[in-house]
Amino acid sequence: MNSNYFRFKGLGLAGLGMVSAFTTGCNSKAEKEQESVSPNIIVILTDDQGYADLGCYGAKGFETPNLDSLASQGIRFTDFYVAATNSSPSRAALLTGCYPARVGMPSVLAPEGPEWAGERAKTGLNPKEIIIPEILNQKGYKTACFGKWHLGHHKKHLPVNQGFDEYFGLPYSNDMWPQNKSCYPPLPLIEGDSVIDTISGEEQANLTTWYTEKSIDFIERNKDGRFFLYLAHSMPHVPRYVSDKFKGK
Repeated sequence: MNSNYFRFKGLGLAGLGMVSAFTTGCNSKAEKEQESVSPNIIVILTDDQGYADLGCYGAKGFETPNLDSLASQGIRFTDFYVAATNSSPSRAALLTGCYPARVGMPSVLAPEGPEWAGERAKTGLNPKEIIIPEILNQKGYKTACFGKWHLGHHKKHLPVNQGFDEYFGLPYSNDMWPQNKSCYPPLPLIEGDSVIDTISGEEQANLTTWYTEKSIDFIERNKDGRFFLYLAHSMPHVPRYVSDKFKGK
């Protein structure tokens, strides 16, 4: 049995339980039967959104009807564990199934500039690590990551060089920009493995829309096959921005 089975078995996500099954040593008939029922998988990760920030968990003062609808049709976890309490380590655990320290991701990464960044500005998730999209690619899945990555901003560490077919988003947190602290470089917007623009404060109001539009387009292009979408929204991590069509809603 492939050792990756054990790495991914520990992930506490309902849909990702299927991933472990893909990596077991099956005979060809069983593999074909498995592939015939292989699900499309969408993982939505909202940055800095707490347990009590959803209506289905008792949020006060605002409503989350679409997320509540998803919860009503599926499984709500009321007792669970995460591998870390901050960005880079928790994302490394989610994608590898390993403890963050084991894969060299014990703390939050940073861009070059801040004196405190040090080695954290030079490293990223080791490309030799096996992550979810690499396993699914072997089973004929199309894979995409849209949104915040925060597992290394250098080209070799970006999603398209870590198993994803497509990427569009920010390489790290949306507060790591010059307007927040003068030591930060301009906030880059990346497509594939190339910087296509830099993002100002007001332009962050478009991020949620851009990520969503990219996701819908990816789903439409691959709806007749199998796909894995990792949608990692930058919001509601501060500074919070919202497009005009959703202000006050």
